[in-house]
Amino acid sequence: KAAQYLDHHFLLAAMAASLLLSALVIWISPRVNTDAILYLIAADKLLASGLSASLEIYNWPFFQIVFAAIHKVTGLSLLLSARLVMTGCYLALTAGFYLVVKELGGDRKTQWFALLVILCHPVVNEFRSNLVRDPGMIGFMLLALWQQIRFATTGRWRHSLWWAANIGIAALFRKEALAIAVLAPAGMLLITDLDWRRRLML
Repeated sequence: KAAQYLDHHFLLAAMAASLLLSALVIWISPRVNTDAILYLIAADKLLASGLSASLEIYNWPFFQIVFAAIHKVTGLSLLLSARLVMTGCYLALTAGFYLVVKELGGDRKTQWFALLVILCHPVVNEFRSNLVRDPGMIGFMLLALWQQIRFATTGRWRHSLWWAANIGIAALFRKEALAIAVLAPAGMLLITDLDWRRRLML
């Protein structure tokens, strides 16, 4: 119980650090990237004229739908709504990276190092103020990988369902994740301590 309590608060502290980093980077460099303007225009078009009009501007609509939905529910500007989405993406990225390292057997020192890498990596932080789809896709792919590893080691189907949910969300960000959705289950064939019939079923 003590170890679980420590792990829980360790992850919460890491996610709080990610939130602070996002706020700091946005405060220092509030300008958005060129693609962000396209997403925001598409979200505005969605609100004004509907999905079909929005798709004429950008044809993979998840970003503009989420931005518009948060704007509608909260009354925040589209840009601030988009910032919240991106902050959530970086939370998923931080949590996913940490949980995969932990699930693969990383000790406490390795977990600390993993969090330092994901929180301090210059390329990761360079994009924190931008509106880009990659952190969302990669974050949820990492969460999916975490669940797939748990499924491979425990055989509990709830982990397989969580894997499917996370890889599905990743694909909403970028369609490239669909390739992982198709190919990743083949990893079950590599579990050498199970017979072929069981591997194929998994």
